[in-house]
Amino acid sequence: AWVTLGRAQLNYGEPDNAIESFDRALALK
Repeated sequence: AWVTLGRAQLNYGEPDNAIESFDRALALK
């Protein structure tokens, strides 16, 4: 699910936010 959110943010043109969300998701794992 978090991967989809990251890709959605990339589609919206917010790569920085997507990367932050990706890092946060990895930290939670």
